Amino acid sequence: NLVGQALPVLVALGAMPVVVRGLGPTRFGVLALAWTVVGYFSLFDLGFGRAAVKRVSETLADGVGAEGARVVSGTVVVVQGVVGLVSAVVLWLLTPFLADLFLTVPPEMRAESRQVFSLLALAVPGVLLSNAYRAVLEGAQRFGLVNAIRAPFSTATLLIPLLGVLLSWSLPQIVLGLVVARYLAAFAYGFANARLVGGGRPQFQMAELRRLLRFGGWVAVSNTLVPLVVYLERF
Repeated sequence: NLVGQALPVLVALGAMPVVVRGLGPTRFGVLALAWTVVGYFSLFDLGFGRAAVKRVSETLADGVGAEGARVVSGTVVVVQGVVGLVSAVVLWLLTPFLADLFLTVPPEMRAESRQVFSLLALAVPGVLLSNAYRAVLEGAQRFGLVNAIRAPFSTATLLIPLLGVLLSWSLPQIVLGLVVARYLAAFAYGFANARLVGGGRPQFQMAELRRLLRFGGWVAVSNTLVPLVVYLERF
């Protein structure tokens, strides 16, 4: 866990000064807000991630094994997939408001900002599916596997803007690279999840959804309020 969180910080120390100089203050500001929006996608998680960690650990402790974990995984993945698609549409529809009215950017950058937030809308399902798959692995205490995936992809989130600056990419091209990295991370977590609980179609159960909602509802309150206080001043 320490390596998974410390490695991106070390990379950021070297990469960020180059990215700031290459993009300039305004474009880097939009990129920083893009990172913030992606980080706040936990709002759409609705507490299912933490609830899934709890439920998977309970099923394994009760001796139900992979079958119980498969039901939890399938229920969370289906719900997060649906929520991700709906949230992506909402964010895409809000893009003109975010880019033109909410953010104070120069007029010549408004079209670029609209492209950035439209691309961010595409990332929502990938972020939520990553959270769902990772939660199942954490519930099974596979922290080494989680960090083997998290460390390189978190580092890639910093290296992609650096690469974009060195190759003279536009800001939307850099954000597109970040979106692709999110979906690659979701695929990696999903592959590891399938190896843990077994392949096949996700097994959705309404009874399991009710159990997840009972615990996850309170977590969702914390997931909404705490990031709001942390991130609001950035905007």
